[in-house]
Amino acid sequence: MVNVAIIEDDVASAETLKGFAEKYGKEKNVQINVSVFNNSLNFLENYKPVYDLVFMDILLPDVNGFETAKKLREYDKSVLLIFVTNLQQFAVKGYEVDALDFIVKPVFYNSFVLKMDRAMNLIRQNESREIIIKRAVGYRKVPIKSICYIEVIGHKIIFHTFEGNIEGGGSLAELEKRLEEENFLRCKNCYLVNLKHISSIDKYDVTMTNGDVLKISQPKKKKFMNAFAEWLGKGNYL
Repeated sequence: MVNVAIIEDDVASAETLKGFAEKYGKEKNVQINVSVFNNSLNFLENYKPVYDLVFMDILLPDVNGFETAKKLREYDKSVLLIFVTNLQQFAVKGYEVDALDFIVKPVFYNSFVLKMDRAMNLIRQNESREIIIKRAVGYRKVPIKSICYIEVIGHKIIFHTFEGNIEGGGSLAELEKRLEEENFLRCKNCYLVNLKHISSIDKYDVTMTNGDVLKISQPKKKKFMNAFAEWLGKGNYL
């Protein structure tokens, strides 16, 4: 399933985008779930990074689309973002918040399909990165992007995901090695965090996008902060 959010205060425009997304899903045989928000505050309130793609109107009544996108990136650095605007000259600012593309109003289905095709190619690439968790009985496949952090409690490994916590087996050292290329770092012996889901760092506290606050241990702080700074230097950001 592909989860799409539409943030649009104009009811007719929102319905058009929703209808286009549903039509696209039927034509391409893709299950698409669409959520519509009529302002940015409703969208950001209790936000959880469960969306694959967001269509964002730029001229929103409360907080404009650019400011909303900046706040969105604090919670979710990987969701694809397409701005919707009737002012094409504003669209280039979208790249400041890592927008994938923009689409100009009035939106026509042919142009919508071109944007969706591009987005779907990237979504499929992201979906292909999964980890298989060994459980007490059987196995479970989980998208890596949905893992906020991994915690060891006693002899248990807890995967904190946005769909709930999953108890698995193995060792944190083994997982650290497997997930090194996916930008997971240890901030403490018992925590392996997904850098994409760090909301903020304050001294020895790491706040994750799910709201959990984890501790950085003194022995690991220098290595953790250096690695995090290097990751930010590659074009990632808080």
